[in-house]
Amino acid sequence: MDAMSMETEHRAPATKATSLPRRKYDKKVVRKPVAGGYVSYVDLEAEDRSKVRYADLKPYFVPCSLDGWHGPTSGTIKLPQHLFWSGEGTFSLSERSSLCQCYQIVLQEGRIEDFERLLDKEALLSIWDDLYLPPRIRELWEGTVEELKCR
Repeated sequence: MDAMSMETEHRAPATKATSLPRRKYDKKVVRKPVAGGYVSYVDLEAEDRSKVRYADLKPYFVPCSLDGWHGPTSGTIKLPQHLFWSGEGTFSLSERSSLCQCYQIVLQEGRIEDFERLLDKEALLSIWDDLYLPPRIRELWEGTVEELKCR
């Protein structure tokens, strides 16, 4: 017997993939206070974690208020590497589509200090409805941030 035929003899037979019914899980949203807001994440029991997408578990920073946010509103902005790690990360704030893209990245990847330094309250409020955000981020922000609660 050659090495190739011996190897095939010891392999387990191929099995047909079956899809298991997904169990519903109870999401327990945990909000921990941090300076200027909260970090919010979903805490699940260990047996439930294999059935959840990363987007469901990722912690997001959510401010209490947009007061004091006076980030740049014109020109270009270069996002720091911890927010935009692939490519140049420069956005034109005078173009609405570029502004939306920049704000989407900061909201999804940023922390409270990034929000305060890079985002402008009036600009965020004017483009909020046009931002393409994961549903969980939109829920968290609209449920926590005073200026977005009545939208």
